[in-house]
Amino acid sequence: MTTENAPDATSPAKPPVHVVDRPDLPPPRLGPETIDDFLVWAASVPVGEVDAVRRAIASAAASQRDELVDLLHRELWRLPVTDVSRHLVLLSTVGELRDPRSAQGLADLVWFEPLVDERPGSTPGCSFEVDPTRMIQARAVEMLSYLATEEADRLTVRVALEHPSPAVRAAAIDAHLYNHGDSAEEADRLRAVVRSEDVVLVGVPRFTRDTDPDELARSVQEFYDRHPSERADDPRHGDEPQPRHRGTGTPAEGSA
Repeated sequence: MTTENAPDATSPAKPPVHVVDRPDLPPPRLGPETIDDFLVWAASVPVGEVDAVRRAIASAAASQRDELVDLLHRELWRLPVTDVSRHLVLLSTVGELRDPRSAQGLADLVWFEPLVDERPGSTPGCSFEVDPTRMIQARAVEMLSYLATEEADRLTVRVALEHPSPAVRAAAIDAHLYNHGDSAEEADRLRAVVRSEDVVLVGVPRFTRDTDPDELARSVQEFYDRHPSERADDPRHGDEPQPRHRGTGTPAEGSA
């Protein structure tokens, strides 16, 4: 599906970014000439120190917010994507900026496809078992929801209801609940409107670095109480394997 109002997607794609593990370096300036350096640095920052990335983005936005918004939006639409990892970090940067003007552009990206060159022999930077276009769309809807505006909420819920990819719908559902404080009222509202096969996705336990293990265990138990059919069968229950003749693959004589 394409979007009529999507920005020009014919701009030349950027070369792949090769992440360097040097989070000790001072953050590069986030600007037109150094955006790739910034993305490399941001990708190398440990999860526990992500506030350093937020501070760097806020610092850049303080003096040139309009220019920064335009820059990031242009970079989002340099298609086809040749480096999925770079685009995921770029989307996170757009999300951390939290500019309401990003809402429609992020929503357009969620619905636009293909985002990655899918011709035979093409390689999108890294190989993934998951469709790379869906990975980018899922991150885009997460960042869309993170904007936390009425428009962003409306666009996110539309993705949760209508997107053709189950993975992207799941990302929209989880992001919407997360950004509404996992409100029970909001969960009930989603259950009433999402597809019947997606009801089980509303309120799936979420593990983050701040998750309390006991709280996670309670959440998992509550999830299975609501959806017992989702519980995996106990592998210990079932017929014992029969002994086999060596090298034949057939049951031994006299075995039950």
